Amino acid sequence: MTSLKNKFCPKPFEFFELGRDKLLGGVQSYACCPSWLPVELGNVKKNSIKEIWNNKTLQELRESIHDGSFRFCNKELCPDIAMGTLPDKEDIKDPYLKDIIENEKTVVSKGPRTLNFSNDRTCNIQCPSCRSELIVNNSGPQYEKAKEIHDRVWYECLDDLKLAIFSSTGDPFASKISRQQLLNLNGEDYPHLAIQLNTNGILLTPEMLGSLKKIHKNIKRIFISLDAASESVYNITRKGGDFKKVIANIKHLVQVKKEEGLDWHLQLDFVVQNENYFEMATFVELGLEQGVDIVYFQRIVDWRTYGLMGFSKHAVWKKNHPNYHHFLSTLENPIFRHPIVRMGNCKEFLPVRGTFAEGAS
Repeated sequence: MTSLKNKFCPKPFEFFELGRDKLLGGVQSYACCPSWLPVELGNVKKNSIKEIWNNKTLQELRESIHDGSFRFCNKELCPDIAMGTLPDKEDIKDPYLKDIIENEKTVVSKGPRTLNFSNDRTCNIQCPSCRSELIVNNSGPQYEKAKEIHDRVWYECLDDLKLAIFSSTGDPFASKISRQQLLNLNGEDYPHLAIQLNTNGILLTPEMLGSLKKIHKNIKRIFISLDAASESVYNITRKGGDFKKVIANIKHLVQVKKEEGLDWHLQLDFVVQNENYFEMATFVELGLEQGVDIVYFQRIVDWRTYGLMGFSKHAVWKKNHPNYHHFLSTLENPIFRHPIVRMGNCKEFLPVRGTFAEGAS
């Protein structure tokens, strides 16, 4: 791994993730994906965003970026560190971030510019890598509490907000909280707000997309998680899903993007695991066939859905896994050199052969 001494990550200075309710632990918040930066910032049930945003914890996180140690980060799993895509400090052009770098600020003047709603795990499918049961929270006291926090955080962050992400732990169209907010938003009222949709794509039908017409220009990124290139593997990795329906919805997204001249970034996501690694190359072909912008790979994360010892059976990228060498051999396919491919935290497993690994990053 190259030195991070002169690298910069903007996340702790502008990113706020609203985590899920941990019951006794309250609703925690994060400055990045907690799998990559597992540091809790503060309990949103007890504290306002203003109280959390420049607290001691965040100041220490920001200091770790300034000194180049990145000591709180999981350097193995963070895609930007793994891929070597963190920018050099001198390459930052944003005046706000440039001032932060030059003056090594740990207390910042603006609130979060990116807000990631991860507080609602409601989803219409049950992926084994993510959950052991179907999770739906669309009514009742728990729903009301979640909506109250969701709405409060939205309005507390709105002044400086540039990007809203729906959502990283469930599906925004299965979640009543996220779905209603998206349907009620009028893009003309928020011309400078970009929206990112993280979805399994099943409920993003032509009808739903039509209902979102008022924010078509606000939508900048649509990430669709597939984890498969065939229906048979999809039925294993995406339990309860509908492969044919997702593909049809993707085709419609590409069509609308072209017809309306929209600058949507369309991305297909693939969580690499023992159940699907052999379809990685075919997944690239699927992305090319559908006309999306990026196909993205990342390793399966241990979210304790397989029990204490079960995760190792699925982590095919571990050296002691029986299919590890076959996993490596699949990455020798030259299709991973294609510009459409982003290898995320799987990049280190690519064979270094000329410009092979560089072309696939």
